[in-house]
Amino acid sequence: MAKDRLWSRNFVLVFLAAWGFHLGHQFVLPVLPLFVNEIGGSVLFAGTVNAAYLFLAVLINLQMPTVLADRDRRPVFLVGLVLLAAATLVYPLTGTLAAVLLLTMVRGVGWGVATVAGNTTASEIVPASRRGEGLGYYGLAQTVALLAGTGTGLLLVEEFGFAVAFLAAGFSGAAAVVVAAAMRPVLPNREAATPALGMRGAFRDPRLLLPALTFALLTTTYGGVVSFTALYLSETGLGNPAAFFFVSSIANVVARPLGGRLCDRVGAATLVAPALLLALLGIIILAFAPGPGWPLLAAGLFGVGFGTVVVSTHIILVEGVGAPHRAVGNAMYSTAFNGGVGAGALLLGAMADAAGYTAMFGLAAVWLTASLATSLLGRKYT
Repeated sequence: MAKDRLWSRNFVLVFLAAWGFHLGHQFVLPVLPLFVNEIGGSVLFAGTVNAAYLFLAVLINLQMPTVLADRDRRPVFLVGLVLLAAATLVYPLTGTLAAVLLLTMVRGVGWGVATVAGNTTASEIVPASRRGEGLGYYGLAQTVALLAGTGTGLLLVEEFGFAVAFLAAGFSGAAAVVVAAAMRPVLPNREAATPALGMRGAFRDPRLLLPALTFALLTTTYGGVVSFTALYLSETGLGNPAAFFFVSSIANVVARPLGGRLCDRVGAATLVAPALLLALLGIIILAFAPGPGWPLLAAGLFGVGFGTVVVSTHIILVEGVGAPHRAVGNAMYSTAFNGGVGAGALLLGAMADAAGYTAMFGLAAVWLTASLATSLLGRKYT
């Protein structure tokens, strides 16, 4: 029997749009702390800016199931994309910390809207029999953006300055707006009536709460890695930041679609603990790297582990809420992702400021250990 069709017109377009806005996001995320430092901000303030961006996104994430209820997903998606692109294009015109913080907050609203609307669209378009594979491929929009964007953003800063890097990010976001505008309407699933599932109910259900908490603890570590590894490698001379992010992104690109296919075969929950162990090993190596080359090994291990947990958690949450409540599952996923990355940028930045980068990565390892423990507890409910 032929497989259900995966690459429909709308899936191709939402994939390309997601790639565009994630690319802009990845251009900015590691560059912004350097820009803040350039205009006189501290390491802690740099972490605070990224944290404000992501925490505001979390507040928006939590409202998105209500916004998306009984509504075409496409116009909502477009609103988020426009806010992201427009605010990013204004960065080169600013020179004060207050202006940077304000623009970052506008981008936070856009990111909160676009992530949930895009994820919900993708999860409703893909056929149920290939959901793991489909979401794994959709996740490539993020990982290919990470691959192309993070290192390239840093290289653009080195070669041409901050303005060019921000303009490249803004134009990438603008391209996503154009692509998303070509999508056909994506209406919510209207299956037979089921009890309403709000965000409060979802967070009270251990089948959903524990996977979301597992993921949030992992992304807290990810927030520190993305925000401060470039500074760490530059100051210690252990390696090239662009090379680190390139290797990590390649590992992530490989892990997502393969992890998605494995999820369809053996179950998403089965893959979480082994993947977390790989990520934990990568962080330990990064913290205590004895010389150049070791950070690249750490990047590969962390990339594979992180990418596998991302796609596994996404599937667990989307499947766990049921077809009529995809927006709730995707809001939980995005909340865990954005909240974790924001917490990592803020808390790990404070640790780096107070005690140095080795202590910062040590704290990250503690959080990953807690993530592993939470994932094993969650297996009782799957």
